[in-house]
Amino acid sequence: MHDPNPNGFFANLPKRVFDLTGFRLGDILKLVAVVLAAVVGIGYIVLYADGEKDGEPSDPNTVISRGPSDEEKLRDISQLPGQFSNLQPVEQLGLLSSKIELGEELANTSDEFKEQAIEQLVPLYGARCNIEESTGMDSEQTYLRIAGLRQEALAAGNSKRVATLDFYRALAATNRLTLRGERADFRFATDAVLSLESKNLTNPSEATKLFAYAIRVQQYSPDPSSAKIFLSILADKMSGSPEPQVSKIGRSLEDYPKYHPFYEAAMELPDSSREARLQLYKDLFALIKDSPPRSAATYKIIVRLLDRLVNRADVNTA
Repeated sequence: MHDPNPNGFFANLPKRVFDLTGFRLGDILKLVAVVLAAVVGIGYIVLYADGEKDGEPSDPNTVISRGPSDEEKLRDISQLPGQFSNLQPVEQLGLLSSKIELGEELANTSDEFKEQAIEQLVPLYGARCNIEESTGMDSEQTYLRIAGLRQEALAAGNSKRVATLDFYRALAATNRLTLRGERADFRFATDAVLSLESKNLTNPSEATKLFAYAIRVQQYSPDPSSAKIFLSILADKMSGSPEPQVSKIGRSLEDYPKYHPFYEAAMELPDSSREARLQLYKDLFALIKDSPPRSAATYKIIVRLLDRLVNRADVNTA
């Protein structure tokens, strides 16, 4: 039957709902609202978790920390602090090891930056090996890694990298001889020097470092004959350099084993007898006649000694 009041159904709805369910309409609406809110909340949590799983923030304004990029890692391993040379060896080794670890990780995980990472690893391993030799630490593992890098560079046809690795090995091996001079050490260092190619020795600063270590080998080695042979081989390599400054250093090194006593005498003429001083000059003139010096540095030493002979020695000696 048609309800004469058009609003009658809705007007009586709360009463009808109560009669049917036993609950007030307002309570049912509140319950429905709570359920809807719970469903929306659960959906939001699921979506957020999926976004986190995919590495994407659910909120575009949310910033997720991802750590340094590969480019930032490369920049980090390529820079040493300005005061690095003033650090203690243990601090230097700690810093180098952390950068090497980062570089190795980058070389193994990044296709884009692999070659650049390896390029930075080469001087880091060279520096670590040299410091280990200076402090008498076991450097075998570092030498093995340098050998591995060299083999990889050789297979890739990267001759420049091979030459750099050869130099670092020769530098560290020569440094070892300044602290110990067993026959095995001389064989190892000689093999390292023989691997050098004169055409690749073009950096005067690096050649000067190698020269300084070689001089110390001559001065302190317990095996003077082996030291003389070693310096002669190294001098030949450096003298053949196309870089004039490096070639000059090589000629000085070639003179040094033969003129070593006179280099020392020029620093301060020994306070010895007249006969000893006379013998010193006789030996000098005999050496000049037999093996003329090849370097300007040796000529300067000779002139300095002659000046002392004429102006500072007694008349009879002169």
